[in-house]
Amino acid sequence: MRTIPKGWRISLRFARQLCKIVMACATACFYSIPINYYHVAFAQTTCTQPPLLGRQNTWPQNSDITVNISGDFGDAQGLAGCIRQAFLNWSNNPNTAAGVRYNFNFNAAPAGGQNTIYVARVTPPPITPGVPLQARTDPTYNSTNTNLQAAIVRVDPAVTNCTALAEAMAHEIGHMYGLDDCNTCAPGTSTMTGSNGMNDVSMGSTSPIVCDAERARQAGTYNPNTARAPLPRQETNPGYSGGYNNQPFQGYYGPYNRQCYAAFMVTSYFSCGSSGCTYLGSTSQFMGINCY
Repeated sequence: MRTIPKGWRISLRFARQLCKIVMACATACFYSIPINYYHVAFAQTTCTQPPLLGRQNTWPQNSDITVNISGDFGDAQGLAGCIRQAFLNWSNNPNTAAGVRYNFNFNAAPAGGQNTIYVARVTPPPITPGVPLQARTDPTYNSTNTNLQAAIVRVDPAVTNCTALAEAMAHEIGHMYGLDDCNTCAPGTSTMTGSNGMNDVSMGSTSPIVCDAERARQAGTYNPNTARAPLPRQETNPGYSGGYNNQPFQGYYGPYNRQCYAAFMVTSYFSCGSSGCTYLGSTSQFMGINCY
């Protein structure tokens, strides 16, 4: 048992009072001292910068691109919807500063022309003999060889998994943002990684990683100050082969065949008292057109 030296002997009552004073002082001092909080950020290797193909393999900034998807992929409820989502994942990323937007035609026949992409479900010719490809993109350049004019993407019919198809398409779309293959990239660190099989989902990404977007901005020499903002929309709802009454709808993204409806915000007014509430009326405000 520890004892208190003679020179420090004090009464129990005084000791208690002293403790209260010390605690009060400590509390007051704590709340009166400014406290600075620091957030320490640790570098993490979450992405890998893929090599560049260059500006020639990019669309001009703020281009509207028509994507014609072969009927072999079905409609937007089938594999064609997986393809469309990969395109939207790229266009919805503002960090590319590309300002590129896509319009989609389903059950489309092969079509070329300025600012068009045709997605076909055919076996792509191999680059290395004997090594099959999930997909391959063959570009056509404009007359000055400074940008893309059109492209055809061939996807092997053996790719039947939606996620694998979206990853393969995100990879091919990356080529149209000026990115090259990155077979040395670790799995999941770039959409430009390779693949371990037709329906492999362990290597790539359905959306551009941070480094992919940064490199795309470099490849296209895109100026963030002149890029139009993306108009994000997620294609998670079923698609239709025709718009309202099977007529094409002209919307923010240009003409596409889909079902649309007008959205309104309705506000109702009531007068309430002790005996209950009386309905006074409603107002409606047009909010825009939504399409599926």
